[in-house]
Amino acid sequence: MLRVMKRLWSVLFASGLVAAVAVPAEAQQSYPAVFISQWQNACLGACGTNPAYKGREAGCPTYCACVVHDAQASLPFDVVLQANRDVQSGDARSESVQKLDHVLRRCQVRVMNVGLGPLAPTDRSGQVAGIPFRRGGIGRELSTDVVYARAAPAVYVVRSDNGRLGSAVAVSARALLTNCHIMAGGTAITLERAGVRRGASLVSADEVADRCILRSEAPLPAWAGVRPYADLKVGEHVYAIGSPAGLELSIADGIVTAKPVIADQRVIQTSVPLMVGSSGGGLFDAAANLIGITTFQLKGAQNVTFAIPAEDYAKAAP
Repeated sequence: MLRVMKRLWSVLFASGLVAAVAVPAEAQQSYPAVFISQWQNACLGACGTNPAYKGREAGCPTYCACVVHDAQASLPFDVVLQANRDVQSGDARSESVQKLDHVLRRCQVRVMNVGLGPLAPTDRSGQVAGIPFRRGGIGRELSTDVVYARAAPAVYVVRSDNGRLGSAVAVSARALLTNCHIMAGGTAITLERAGVRRGASLVSADEVADRCILRSEAPLPAWAGVRPYADLKVGEHVYAIGSPAGLELSIADGIVTAKPVIADQRVIQTSVPLMVGSSGGGLFDAAANLIGITTFQLKGAQNVTFAIPAEDYAKAAP
């Protein structure tokens, strides 16, 4: 993504446009029309040569319009200019670069239908790869019925033509997180909720880590915000919402009992009881934030269950 941003800004630098509008950057909040035009043209050039978009070049005009529109809607112009300066100096971890990068990634997922990219280790939050991260503490604990009312609308039953079923959790209007083993050997995926079915496709898969991302063919009405793993504390009250044994939208609760690393993968260990069919369901905190995707349980042990941190779905496969 940094290479793409550098290509965008190199075009603007070559035109002399950035130097012309950057003074005084601190006082400039609106986006000059000439800047918008040049930015769109630079974006189209970078998009058309981006190997990640091979075969999707027809979506470049919509993607670039999305980037410019979302940047204007969410970022002051001086933040974009600061990101420009930071990119040119090689500082890919500055706050301004991260904010602009979130806009690019959000449009990448929404328009170009590309799987989630790597999560920057120094991300200070906002939007990462189209996932609405929520940082900090959970605030006031909600009652079980309120957690269910807020979180359950984002959870769907997943059916594969391999005969397996599980769950998936929506994290944007199109993207859902789930476990790869649910779809193993299958070719068709269906999302189901309240008797309504919609098709879905697999857009990103890390089968080793069992992290898969689905894209719904139709827009989803509700999705969950993702709370980062680092904010999660052992002892917190958590809730699992999924489809055990095909029973749509069942809820169970417990606590976070540990945050171990298993086979080089960090996981969330809980005391939440899970049944067959719970794979791919959501693990939510007491404020209805998504913290993990329920994945497996320890055989022979009572209520020793594990979830993949939801934010890890934004990591590239190794």
